[in-house]
This record gives sequence, structure tokens and C-alpha cells, in this order.
Amino acid sequence: MGSQNPMADYNTVGNQFLNVYYTKFDTSRGEIAMLYGPNSMLTYDGAQFMGAAQINEKLASLPKLTHKITTADIQPTLNGVLCFVNGQLMIDESGNPLMFSQVFHVVPSENGGYYCKRCSYGRSQRYLQTELGISVGLIFTLQLLSIIGGILSIIWTHIISHL
Repeated sequence: MGSQNPMADYNTVGNQFLNVYYTKFDTSRGEIAMLYGPNSMLTYDGAQFMGAAQINEKLASLPKLTHKITTADIQPTLNGVLCFVNGQLMIDESGNPLMFSQVFHVVPSENGGYYCKRCSYGRSQRYLQTELGISVGLIFTLQLLSIIGGILSIIWTHIISHL
């Protein structure tokens, strides 16, 4: 990417976004709506929420959560940054971490910052294993399909925006 491109340092953009996102999510969730726009979409365990207000309402309904990122893969896209996150999730300080996966498509905003245009949040491995009795292989397949769905959503959005 050329030096004229505002997305030239996509790793910095992605890491800064993730730091702000998870800090706000874990400590001041009411402020997280500022990281979404009116045309943003969140897919959370198969349910879709459109726009910052619906997304904020969904996220506000969740119990107290604490995220610990174990990996964050960041790649440039044609109009933003794709962030794929794996980590551990503590629910209500239970002491039993759950695994989570999340994909973000972060794009430049009109005010010079960045916001999340598309986000897909995956189910935790322990919940699927213990509550639903699903095998690890099937969990991996479901997580992979969730990620592919998020990526296809990003690609489809890009195609539609250029028609």
C-alpha cells in the first residue's frame, strides 16, 4: 500500500480499533455505539442486528464480560481493515473462561476516524460442548463457517457498493 493511502498502516488501525473496542466493551459498554455506524451490522450467534442503536441494545443486554485476546490477525481490504480475533471470555467473573471468535470489518468514517461496518461474533467452544454436546471438530467447522460468512458479507457489501 502506498504512503498516500490512509490505510497504509493497517496493523496500527486494526490494533488501535481492537484496543478501544474491547476496553469499551468490558468497562463502559454504553459508549460502544460510537464504534458502529447507521449502516453497521452485527451477527451475534446467528442473529443479525442493523445500525448502531440495535447493536448497542443487543450488546447492552449481555452480562458483564471480560475479553482476553489471544490472537488478532489483521489484513487490509480494498476499503478498510479486516480483523479476526480469537480469545478468552469471562462471564460475570466466573473464573471459567470461554473461547470466542470475532471478525470485524473496520472502515474509514467521514470524520477521519474508523468504525465497524460489519462484525460477526462466534459462539464459545465450552458452551457448545457442555450445553449442547457438540464435538470439537464440529465446533471448529461452525466457527470456520461463521468466519466465512462474515468475510462473504464484507465481499458482498463491497460488490454492492461498487455497482
